[in-house]
Amino acid sequence: MAKKIKRFTIKIFCQSYQTQLYKYSKEGPGNLVKCFVSSILEDNTNGDCKCNSCGQEFARPIVIKGRNAHKIIKGKIYIKGSTGKK
Repeated sequence: MAKKIKRFTIKIFCQSYQTQLYKYSKEGPGNLVKCFVSSILEDNTNGDCKCNSCGQEFARPIVIKGRNAHKIIKGKIYIKGSTGKK
């Protein structure tokens, strides 16, 4: 029997301008290190990993095991919502 992974819906905001960047479905507990493109529920950017308000880059596009993802740059974002940490 496969182990069920908990999913959490979080909102990701720009640290500088407090504008919402993504609404994201996160897998499992812990810190947000990367965002898989397929798990982004709502994208408020132009898809270039930059904030629309300030133009600052908050992530870098990468490929992890054949899946497109955005590697988050530490200190550029903050999140609201549960990440499952205790």
